[in-house]
Amino acid sequence: MNLLPTKLKKEPLIEVVFELRFEATAPASTILPGILFQWLGANAKIERLPFADIPKALVDANPQLRYAPLLRFKVDKYAYLISDLSVAVAADMPYAGWDKFRPVIIKLIDELKKSGIIKSIERYSLKYVDLLEASTLAEQLAFVNLKLLIANRDIKQQHVQLRVELMDGKITHIMQLATKAQFLTSEGRVKSGLAIDVDSFAVFEDQATVDDAWNELDNGLDKLHHENKKMFFDSLSKDTLTNLEPSYD
Repeated sequence: MNLLPTKLKKEPLIEVVFELRFEATAPASTILPGILFQWLGANAKIERLPFADIPKALVDANPQLRYAPLLRFKVDKYAYLISDLSVAVAADMPYAGWDKFRPVIIKLIDELKKSGIIKSIERYSLKYVDLLEASTLAEQLAFVNLKLLIANRDIKQQHVQLRVELMDGKITHIMQLATKAQFLTSEGRVKSGLAIDVDSFAVFEDQATVDDAWNELDNGLDKLHHENKKMFFDSLSKDTLTNLEPSYD
């Protein structure tokens, strides 16, 4: 088994998010703000997001909107996103690493446990988004181990937006590739190139109790992180990985 890098000197990460989806005793956006304020303290900055103004009937009719965040809490280097059926935490860039992000996730989970508002847990997920910079389409597509043929044409220098769902036991990986992606850094610099989005999630069985789900979540978080990380590095060409200057300490 190939070793996975522990660190990249040329870090391409632009987004890291953990999300938990659940059913609660009441809409989470009405209950969790008070719980988060008690935990995070007075320094927490709360922001109402645009999705909060969408009529509930429209949200209920559109499954894609059900988990859209309504509120955002910002504390230090982390942002907490709340919808009526989910809570997420996103890490600021530059990413401090899994050893720092994991305890933040675990503390959030502990606070949700103590709240007693969670009736059942649907799924938990980790999403990592990377952007590999290059100016030409050929350079961008050469970053990844990809062979794409459509209408008898080998896709090597064309714009690509690709979404693939890959099953791996209880874990599902949604991988998305997009050429000509752009990202504005906190320093105001525009980065452009190939975006690689790996969203990995585990779904709980219908008969699982909430206690079963909490226990599985405690045990499964590191595995989910490992499998997400492996999916990303397996997608890279050997030259790409070398150019990112990995270390294996």
